[in-house]
Amino acid sequence: MEGASFLRTDANTPVNIDSKSYDLAKRNVEHPDRWAFDAAASHLYLLMKNDSYARYLRSELYKEYLNGTKKR
Repeated sequence: MEGASFLRTDANTPVNIDSKSYDLAKRNVEHPDRWAFDAAASHLYLLMKNDSYARYLRSELYKEYLNGTKKR
């Protein structure tokens, strides 16, 4: 399964998830089904919602974007 390459310790672009979600996803890869990555996806969503998105809204990149659209 291709998604498993993001869970390897030597992955080029590993995902940053908690150990519980990581272990569950690793086990699910051995016997994959459509819900194999749900725990990891939920954890990533919460990280993005509670941390990354808020930082993005405060970022200079986002402020520049807003200023660019207001000038039009």
